[in-house]
Amino acid sequence: QAEFAQQLQTVVAEALQEYFAERSAPPQALLELEQLRLQALAGEWLQQVERERPAFTVVETEQEHIEQIGTLRIRTIIDRIDQLPDGRKLILDYKTGQVKADSLLAERLLEPQLPIYAVATSDTNAAAVAFAQVRRGDCKLIGVASEGGLLPKVHAVAESKPAQQLELADWDQLLVHWRTQLEELADEFVAGHAAVDPVDVETACRYCDLAAVCRIAEAVPFTAEQGVSA
Repeated sequence: QAEFAQQLQTVVAEALQEYFAERSAPPQALLELEQLRLQALAGEWLQQVERERPAFTVVETEQEHIEQIGTLRIRTIIDRIDQLPDGRKLILDYKTGQVKADSLLAERLLEPQLPIYAVATSDTNAAAVAFAQVRRGDCKLIGVASEGGLLPKVHAVAESKPAQQLELADWDQLLVHWRTQLEELADEFVAGHAAVDPVDVETACRYCDLAAVCRIAEAVPFTAEQGVSA
């Protein structure tokens, strides 16, 4: 524990030094508080999540990829890719807010980022995708896998209730489902198709900047709490 704490302190200090090398640094007192906050957060993540995992190697962090989805060619930056001893990959996307696995397994995609990585034409040999929710008191991996046990508390497709509702029996079927959805979205985007058809008005419209010129409120009743007056 003492060695772990010392290494953590060292890498957090190095990260802060690198970050503020090209930016104005805050007062020293604030910088020290931030160091302590990050040490506590990273320590919780490493000890409660990473240490509970089977053997893996981190092979990529924040690397750029060019992907072809339907008629759309896009540039992506994957937060992290881990590799299992058998060569399969686990794709992680860091989040500091709360997320739900259902966003990956809805009838219409709410979070396309991880599915894009999983079905990308560049062969990643992905066996699981997950959000790495890094929050004090609530650190966990949230996602879906080809089989159980690859990531702590991340279920296999066959064990996922949302996947069962979509009649997806295994990982291969999920990849086909994702690719179909993503290619339809990509082709619509390239064609300039921009119908007002939010997947969920509360989620999609809460922070939209176009509420004043949009007529979705005429079709779907809103409340003030949802961000748009009825």
